[in-house]
Amino acid sequence: MTSALVGGGPAAGEAALVVLVGVGAASTLLGGVPAERWGRIRPLRVAIPAVAGIALVPGPAVYGLVAPAAVANYVPARDA
Repeated sequence: MTSALVGGGPAAGEAALVVLVGVGAASTLLGGVPAERWGRIRPLRVAIPAVAGIALVPGPAVYGLVAPAAVANYVPARDA
């Protein structure tokens, strides 16, 4: 029933998970410099609309929102 509401099947969910984990891994490796410069608040401000968009946007456009959500969630926090 959920796949009928969202418009995808198991393959669409698996693709979104691959994007989330892949971009998250890259963000962890490459996100140290932006985290040092801007801290953790700016990436979290990006995450709020991206996560809301994941819940509200149907179809393949959701993959464009999974990537910014992953970046915002996996950017390392700078040391205090």
